[in-house]
Amino acid sequence: MTHGYVQEATWLNDDYYLTLVLNPDGAAVWRHSWSATDKVKYLSSQFMEAYICPAELTHRLHWIVSPAKDYIFFYWFDDEGKRYWRLLDISDEANLRLKSFVPPEGMQIEKALFAPDDRYAVFVHDAYHEGSLTSILCLDLAQGSELWRISSGELNFVTQLWWGGAIFDAPRFYAIASLYHGRFYDQPGLATCDVHDHELSFRADTNGQILGAEALWGHVSCHSSVASAEMPYQLLATVTGQAENTMVPLSARPVAITLMPQPGLALITNTDDLATNQLWLVDLLKGDKTLVDSDCEEMSLASDAKVLVRSRSTNELRIYELVEPGY
Repeated sequence: MTHGYVQEATWLNDDYYLTLVLNPDGAAVWRHSWSATDKVKYLSSQFMEAYICPAELTHRLHWIVSPAKDYIFFYWFDDEGKRYWRLLDISDEANLRLKSFVPPEGMQIEKALFAPDDRYAVFVHDAYHEGSLTSILCLDLAQGSELWRISSGELNFVTQLWWGGAIFDAPRFYAIASLYHGRFYDQPGLATCDVHDHELSFRADTNGQILGAEALWGHVSCHSSVASAEMPYQLLATVTGQAENTMVPLSARPVAITLMPQPGLALITNTDDLATNQLWLVDLLKGDKTLVDSDCEEMSLASDAKVLVRSRSTNELRIYELVEPGY
């Protein structure tokens, strides 16, 4: 990329992808075409400066783009560590709109999670900032209303979030958290959050679970093994139609997991030096692991299974297509 430093990159659909680009003027968002290999400015530096983030703080600007590509959640922090955010509705490209809501008093939003159909959004407080009685806020974006508040004393110190598959009639999400009902656990546990019934359950004994993901074909969890184990991490998978669960050992710490449309295939980002991430394709049915990219700062999966990778050491984007026979 020659038009600036690429801070973020994600698919918009099967052909177009967006990049958040930093330059001396601040930040801008570009839309690129995979098929035509051209680009147009999607959000100008003037727009970003006026409505999203001050130019002097764009080096701390990041985003989360919702699964159905209706929203971009921008977030950053200032020199004092105070957190800021903007929620941009991009469902109508000709009429972009900032969505506003008032978080509970003292809430410093650190993370956001969207439902697969973009109806619900979950926002998580940064637990290291005192002063908020709410740790998780759930909104119904379709109705423009607040659904649920989870108090800081009920669940807190959340490190990971993921949605419970594409179950639209019974929406739920999961959280890896260290505090439950006022008790702080040395090893984080797994919270299951039922959005409709506002019910929260917690499992402290998770065999060291650190990540998870769900798809229509099953679910996968990542666990840390005992310190003396030859392979310090493992994947545990349940695939619909398979009689037995599967386990795949890993030698490096998983950072993120994304399930592909093809049953039993997962993309795992892991690191062995806490600096550079590798991207692996894991066949959970066969136990096979294939190195996709050795310098993957982040990745984005299109609905047709193309993988967009942003490099850490170079200002490069790489796109991969799955061509293995049998898929």
